[in-house]
Order: sequence, then C-alpha cells, then structure tokens
Amino acid sequence: MSNPFFSIIMPTRNRADLLCYSLKCAKAQEFDDFEILVSNNYSSDETEKIILDSLDSRTRYIHTNRSLPMPDSWEFALAHAKGEYILFSCDDDALRPDLLQFLYNLIKKRKPYCVSWMFGVYIHPNWYDKTIENSLKLYSYSQKITECNSETLLKDLFDMKINKVAIQLPKMLNSCCHKDVLNKIKNKLGKIFLPPCPDYSVAAAILTLIQKVLFKVHFFWEGYHAKQLAQMLVAEMRQHLPFGTNLVKNLICFFTRRLNL
Repeated sequence: MSNPFFSIIMPTRNRADLLCYSLKCAKAQEFDDFEILVSNNYSSDETEKIILDSLDSRTRYIHTNRSLPMPDSWEFALAHAKGEYILFSCDDDALRPDLLQFLYNLIKKRKPYCVSWMFGVYIHPNWYDKTIENSLKLYSYSQKITECNSETLLKDLFDMKINKVAIQLPKMLNSCCHKDVLNKIKNKLGKIFLPPCPDYSVAAAILTLIQKVLFKVHFFWEGYHAKQLAQMLVAEMRQHLPFGTNLVKNLICFFTRRLNL
C-alpha cells in the first residue's frame, strides 16, 4: 500500500478531554489521502482509551515508554510519519475540514516545499486570565495567497520582529512541509526540534533550506489552555535556561550556525 500524501501528527499528553475533539476535526477532512498519527507521550489519564476508541484505517497510534520533553516528543512522533507532506495539530487545536484539499490543490499547481497559514485563537474556559476565557479571536484576512521570501522572514526573525512575522513562519503547527526538507535538517543537525522553542527553531531551519513559503489564511483554530502554560513555560523553559534570556534569538543563531549558513 502506498504512503499517504499527508501526515497529520497529533502529539498529546494527559489531555484526553481535549484530544477527542481535535481527533474529530482531523477525521472530518474533505480529502482522503492522509493519515492521522496520534503520539501519546506517556499519559496517565484516559488518553489511550480515547485513541483506541478512535482508531480506523487512517488513524495510527504510537506511544513513548516514558515521559519526554516536548521537543523529543515531537521528534519521536515525526520519525513514525509516512506522509509526503507533514503537518502537526496539537490536542487542543482544530483543523478546518477543507484544509488538506486546499493544500493538495495548491501543491499540485505550484509545487511548494512549504505552505503556512494564519489561525484563529480559542481561549479555553480554564485560562488564567478570566477576562478573556471562553472567547474566540479572529484576525482580519483576505483570500490571497502570498509568496513570502525566506531570507526576508529570517531577517525579520533575527531582528526580533516576532509580531510581524510570527503568523507566516512555518512552525509546523501552522504549516505543512515536504518530508525531504525535514530529513535534510535532521541529517545536518541530528534533530529537527530543538528546545526551548521547537516551533521557532524548526521554522528557522526550514527557511534556511528553501527560498520561499506560500502563506494563506485561515485554516485552523489554535487552543489556549491552562495545561499548555504549565507544560510549555514551566517544564521546558526551566530545563533550558543556559540558552540565555533571549531564548528565541539564541536558538535561531544556534540553528543557522549548525546549518553552516
């Protein structure tokens, strides 16, 4: 049996109450040639039951044998993906049902190595700031497909113009990338996702290897959840303080030095 065109990788840990909805959204795609790869990072709640109850011909289940830091969990999941193009969807996010069909048509027409997209934000009811909990944030956008120059995006990123370029960066949570590009990164660096900011580090690495990114809006909902804060800001950041106070910029510099660029 041939490999799928897309792999939707869904890393998860102890958020069974959210995972069930993210899985439903991923399964609702209007395109057929894809797999959903759910990677359970040593959960202790009902996560495994939710996954096993959801298994079908397009859904695969893998799990770690111990709790891994987020970058290592993503790395573990990616190593098992079979698709030609890879995208990640967290267990508190939701994909639009027409995402994969749109991406497939665009890829066949314009042959991009990478496509990124804007997202809306849903603030879960348990968010720490009670003034914005259970709310939805939408950004203004058009239907235009924009061609973004990688060198320009990298320059803005190095200049710490995060607010300007963050939505266009191919951070894997808001983009799909050809597996060959990701394999090149791994061959040079040994790993694709480096702490403490694996989404920004992989974006910088991708941009050093391709000339342009196609950018489109808006194709998924990003969830903001209280557990997300605990896992990302406490566990990960405390482990990797040697990167310095300006974590994102130091990580970008590390990546580009390792890639000899």
